[in-house]
Amino acid sequence: LGQICLGRTIIVDKYGGGQFTSIQPAIVFAAAGDTVKVWPGEYQEQVTLDKDITLVGSGYENSIIRGNSDPVVNMSVGRMQWFKVSSSAGNGINLSGGAVQNVLVIGCARYGIYTVNVSTTSPPLVLNCIVLGSTSDGVRSEPTSGTLPVTNTISRGNGGFGFNGRQTIYNRISLSYSN
Repeated sequence: LGQICLGRTIIVDKYGGGQFTSIQPAIVFAAAGDTVKVWPGEYQEQVTLDKDITLVGSGYENSIIRGNSDPVVNMSVGRMQWFKVSSSAGNGINLSGGAVQNVLVIGCARYGIYTVNVSTTSPPLVLNCIVLGSTSDGVRSEPTSGTLPVTNTISRGNGGFGFNGRQTIYNRISLSYSN
């Protein structure tokens, strides 16, 4: 009989109640299939999600990733959900692969969510997100190939476009809404 392998759950608590007090060391420690659960708090750091893991916050009103880096979150694979993300220096999330789900991206100095160099093995997806108050476009996509699927996402009050595919020859953002 084959064995079923379940990933571990790794806890991040800035107040010391988990295995880690910041997010990036927990991601470095995690292996494919693991879940990194982030307890409530404001985490002032830059996060790189480059493993096939799930990064789960405690709700966008509770788990906040804020920073003065560009971007605050750099993501090429995996899943990120239930966070608030804000960058005072540039983009909130640079997304080349993986899924961003149920995330509030607010008050970024440039783009809220930005895609370029899209992965062909783990294409990006934006699902059930809210992007507000970015200085430029809320969601901007400039991939050399492929299309960014954006589903049930609101982008309002940004300095530029809510959704900007940037390429005039190709359709780089596919918007859809469903029940």
